[in-house]
Amino acid sequence: MDARELRRLLLETGMEVHYGHFTGDHPMPYLTYREVGTRDMSADNRALVRTRRWDIDLYTRGKQPEASAKVEALLDAHGIRFSATEYEAADGAFLQTVYEVRLMA
Repeated sequence: MDARELRRLLLETGMEVHYGHFTGDHPMPYLTYREVGTRDMSADNRALVRTRRWDIDLYTRGKQPEASAKVEALLDAHGIRFSATEYEAADGAFLQTVYEVRLMA
């Protein structure tokens, strides 16, 4: 799955989606995503299978379980395994939930 396909998938949540980060002020919740690495399975000096590691970030004002549930249900529905970690901004202005996923290239 490439960046364009991942974006199309994330838009199914009904939230704003942007690669990398938003500039300016945007209503929450919203999603950002970015490719953070690759891992190859190789043999005979050749990459046989390439997976790409993506971070999908959900930004919310305070705890919003319904927004997290939308993202998680979408990933589950498409058979995408994930791990999630939640962070709170130092000033308490928002919560960031990072979903780490690995997808076939």
